[in-house]
Amino acid sequence: MPTGPINRVADNSLAKRLLDWEPKMKFMDGLHRTIDWYFATKDRSEVKERLPLALVER
Repeated sequence: MPTGPINRVADNSLAKRLLDWEPKMKFMDGLHRTIDWYFATKDRSEVKERLPLALVER
């Protein structure tokens, strides 16, 4: 069976069971909000310059 990022998903069942917690927002909605925030607060030229290194550094 393949392993790796494609098979890694959050399982909130333990938080739901122990803390009665569940997300208030769907994943895709949160992702869209994060992307919108990122582009609203970052300098695009700086991001473009740093992107190649940011993709490989840890």
